[in-house]
Amino acid sequence: MIKFQNGIIAFLCFTMMCFSSCRKDNNTGPNPIESQDDGLVETPSETYQQEMLDLINEVRARDSNCGGDLVAASNPVRWDSRLYAAAHAHARSMNDKNYFSHTGTDGSDVGARVERTDYNWKYVGENIAFDIADVITVNSGFESSPTHCKVMNNASYTEVGVANVGRYWVVVFAAHL
Repeated sequence: MIKFQNGIIAFLCFTMMCFSSCRKDNNTGPNPIESQDDGLVETPSETYQQEMLDLINEVRARDSNCGGDLVAASNPVRWDSRLYAAAHAHARSMNDKNYFSHTGTDGSDVGARVERTDYNWKYVGENIAFDIADVITVNSGFESSPTHCKVMNNASYTEVGVANVGRYWVVVFAAHL
């Protein structure tokens, strides 16, 4: 059983990568006065997206152990269609061009891809996964990987978009400037 669990952990570590959080300034945390929430109330259009949003928020609702670092519970994130558009474009690109990276074939990072959707971000991060069949397994992998866990639980993020194209999963987290 231990060999099997170690094999799964090695597989998840090998097939999943995490883009560390980015910020546009040098502040140590979000300033709610500066947040420019546009007030959009959106819901995911696909069942898997709602399932992933629910699982992410379940994780964020409790303290998490991210590789030995305790991360305090944080507020839930809500759906944003622009973040979905950025996630979908990257998942589609990786699927169509058969690669797996946080860097797009045009050299873009998650921040650039989010800006293309007219989302003016202050904080942005991305989790990606490859060759995992279902939402529960993808989210479990993110939760058990220290870097993915920290991105998913980052209290600076207020919104999320999730896309699955073929064998590629992209989850984009952000907060408005």
